[in-house]
Amino acid sequence: MKPKKTLLRRVVNWSGILLIACLIITCNLSNHVDAFKCDIVNGNDHLPGYSSTKAEAMHRGTYVCDVKFPTNPFRVGNHILTLKQGWIEQSWRGGFWYETTTKDTGSDAYYNIIAVYTKEKSDTTDLTIMNNKQTVHFGYVQLQDFRGELTGNIDSLPVSDTLRYNVLKRDTLDFRPGNIEGEIVLILQRKHSRQLNNNTTK
Repeated sequence: MKPKKTLLRRVVNWSGILLIACLIITCNLSNHVDAFKCDIVNGNDHLPGYSSTKAEAMHRGTYVCDVKFPTNPFRVGNHILTLKQGWIEQSWRGGFWYETTTKDTGSDAYYNIIAVYTKEKSDTTDLTIMNNKQTVHFGYVQLQDFRGELTGNIDSLPVSDTLRYNVLKRDTLDFRPGNIEGEIVLILQRKHSRQLNNNTTK
């Protein structure tokens, strides 16, 4: 029986050592790498984020309204985009759990734009979408095109229901007409948003 007890003690001791080592490594990573920053209460350290779906934005309470292209599919230059889902939400910070969502307020507040779309299979080009205009929080007014998502930020909602962005032929700060391939147009569906919110509160 003694050999079995000795083996059990060794296993327990080594398990404790490995656990402590993992905790030390995780703590060190959390100080240097955002992806590892987390705590048990909040789910993470309240880094800025945006929702991956409209349903998530509504669940977090940050959803503002839908956005759409003037036509769907929408042609810009040689590219044909088909919108699957688009929305605007209020900026927020939070964890993996919806209950930890904290909306930005005051001078820290802005709006996220997310448009999930598809292109023709032969079109593998990431679009350069940028206006010759600066924002308060993020430099040039632009949309990032990455893996079928257009994402960007605006300081405030436009007075009109339309957002317009230049599509540049080259990834440079050249806004002359010869370098502009076309225009991305997003139309805010505020009426739909009000109806949706009214239906939700009933």
